[in-house]
Amino acid sequence: MRLSSLIIVMLVTHSRYVKEISSCSIMLSAITNLVELGSSILLTCQICPSTTAINFNHNSSNIAFSILVTGEMGVVNKSLYNLTYETETRKLNLIIINFKRSSVGNYSCFNPYTTDISSLTLEHSVPVTFVTLTPAIPTISVLQNVPISDIKCTSSEGRPTPAITWYLDKNTPSNDTNYVNVTLNSRSETTGDVTTSTLTITPTVEDHGASLYCKVTNGYGQIISKARLFIDVLVVPSRPIILHKSVIVSDNISVILNRSVSLECNSSGYPTPTISWVLSNGSVMNNKYMELKWENRVNTDTITCRATSVMQPTYGIMTTHYNTTDLLINILYSPSIPTCSIGDKLITENAIRAIKNEPLNINCTSKSNPPPTSYSWTLPDGLKQDGQQLKIQRVLSNGPYALDVNNVMHSTFSPQVITGNANSIFTLDILCAPRSSPYLPPVPRVWTKLNSIVILTFIIVAYPPPSASSAFVWRKQHARRSAYGWLTLTPVWSYYTGSSGRHGKKKKSQQSGYLIKLLKKGDFSFCSNLRGITLLSIPGKVFKRILLKRMKDAVDLHLHDLQAFEMRD
Repeated sequence: MRLSSLIIVMLVTHSRYVKEISSCSIMLSAITNLVELGSSILLTCQICPSTTAINFNHNSSNIAFSILVTGEMGVVNKSLYNLTYETETRKLNLIIINFKRSSVGNYSCFNPYTTDISSLTLEHSVPVTFVTLTPAIPTISVLQNVPISDIKCTSSEGRPTPAITWYLDKNTPSNDTNYVNVTLNSRSETTGDVTTSTLTITPTVEDHGASLYCKVTNGYGQIISKARLFIDVLVVPSRPIILHKSVIVSDNISVILNRSVSLECNSSGYPTPTISWVLSNGSVMNNKYMELKWENRVNTDTITCRATSVMQPTYGIMTTHYNTTDLLINILYSPSIPTCSIGDKLITENAIRAIKNEPLNINCTSKSNPPPTSYSWTLPDGLKQDGQQLKIQRVLSNGPYALDVNNVMHSTFSPQVITGNANSIFTLDILCAPRSSPYLPPVPRVWTKLNSIVILTFIIVAYPPPSASSAFVWRKQHARRSAYGWLTLTPVWSYYTGSSGRHGKKKKSQQSGYLIKLLKKGDFSFCSNLRGITLLSIPGKVFKRILLKRMKDAVDLHLHDLQAFEMRD
């Protein structure tokens, strides 16, 4: 009975042992698979209760063993390895002393009597030693808001795999507190333990002057790139602004004719734009400052400020960019000398002739900018009349008529309000038809001796005076008027406005006479009570007598046969 009980216990124990053996396996582990050269590394082999022996191999070469039944264990090289056993935890600990490059490889622990085996691989770690930033230039020129992917950072060989971090330094204090991590805009690739990171950025104006650098690490310290890549952001010219004496002006200004105006044009951008002025005649002035004077009487003019930048990015082609601002000039000028007309006839002289008692309308225009605000006439008697048209109902008196034209000019620059003026003076001369002189009326009958010469004088009043001898026509009625009517006589001498016929010109002293007023009756202040008499020059009278004697012979040649009774003896 006691034997059978022992057998049952042995059977149960054996079944548990068999079950444990079937579920247990050897496990080899290490704190890390990367080991620094010269350091120690612990390899732990977890064994099963049924395990009776364990061997350790390095790249298929036996380096240590342990016979658990007898407690015997050993290593092939005590300067390289050390083996211990933890009974309670059933762990064999293999310590690799002074890890060398030759220590790199596959390590395994296994049961030599079964196929149970576990292995791992150890590598020596490689700290990164440098990092290279490309392009290897101090400054990179890029276009504003244009993405670029030409900046790279390459690590040295490293294990574990090097990791690269990018930073943007906006050229602020050097305490690194406001550096911007831009690693999210990068992508990395690793080849043969070397990592290359490519950064993609879209630069803005705020990035101008900033610098880029990278940092690499693989768990054994960190390396920051010695070189920094500064960013020059190429910015197209802004729309130019125009100033006058440092004050910004609008796109529309008013200036006074023949007055100089100084202007300045500014535009921002990088590189600094080149400023030029384009005038309306096509000429170009390459200067940000300009002084102009408008001398032509035109209402408007346009000039253009142009900002130009030539951009050459580090990676890309050269391009030229422009930006312009047009400035509309309103040219102010005072009224021009009035242009006047009577009906359709343009007045070209300052003297105007008009017929007495007839209406007279004079229409005048003047060009100015802004247009004239007033036309004012001053009449000979001092009266005023406004308007472009002067209306005279009846021409009664001559004299000067003055026209003043005014406008008010509002300039953008000082002086801002100016009154423009132009004037013209016309002299009105009254025209009258020829009529007999009221002071020397014609004598209706003249008595003379037979066959003598008589001089007939007819004095007229007219304006303008006759301009040719043909203006006087003398006719003589024949004695037999019914049969022959009137005969036209050719005057030998015509005395008017100082002109003589064919015999030359008399001196001025011989042409002038002195009008003496003689009182006929009544009050001296009434012109109707006066009678005029003209005192002629004595030399003129002598000249006429001499001339009369010389003319007698010539008269006979012009008399008709029917006038023989009047011929000289």
